[in-house]
Amino acid sequence: MFEISELIRMKLPELQEIAKKANISKYRGLKKKNWFTRYLTTRLQTLIRLYR
Repeated sequence: MFEISELIRMKLPELQEIAKKANISKYRGLKKKNWFTRYLTTRLQTLIRLYR
């Protein structure tokens, strides 16, 4: 898990690598702000599933 401040400083290729490793779908072609939305939404959904 990364701190938001760490993610903000990263370049888009680094963020895409994180998405790939986290099995986040359809991350290619996203702009950085849209990448954050996809990443955070996916992580939140994963956490919700874990605690049900």
